[in-house]
Amino acid sequence: MLSQPSLPTWKPTPVTTGESLRPSAIITSMNTASEVLPRVYLTGLSTARDETNLAGLGITHVISVIERAPLFPPTRSLRTLHIPLSDSADANILPHLPTTTSFIRDALAESPDSRVMVSGPATYGALFVWMD
Repeated sequence: MLSQPSLPTWKPTPVTTGESLRPSAIITSMNTASEVLPRVYLTGLSTARDETNLAGLGITHVISVIERAPLFPPTRSLRTLHIPLSDSADANILPHLPTTTSFIRDALAESPDSRVMVSGPATYGALFVWMD
């Protein structure tokens, strides 16, 4: 007679109001940058404005894709490009792609130490790092 292999027993994790669901814990987990191309990072605005993150990654250039131009730490010497777009379905990003592509290429060609951070809404922020 063949016996069935035992299957793992899964225990659901109850949803509580504990430490992992506090807003500060969620913000901390979103406060990251992803290297999507060599020396090019994609992130949210809170990470792009954080002195520790900028310094830790060696960021030298920042593209912000948001309606209002953000303020960056005055202690950092950053080259910035602001693309004033709203996070909406009818936002037309196509006219801005040549500008952002040139900004990224020029930054990376400037020095092997250059690092570019692109900060924008998750809905289309990643499209700005597409390079043909």
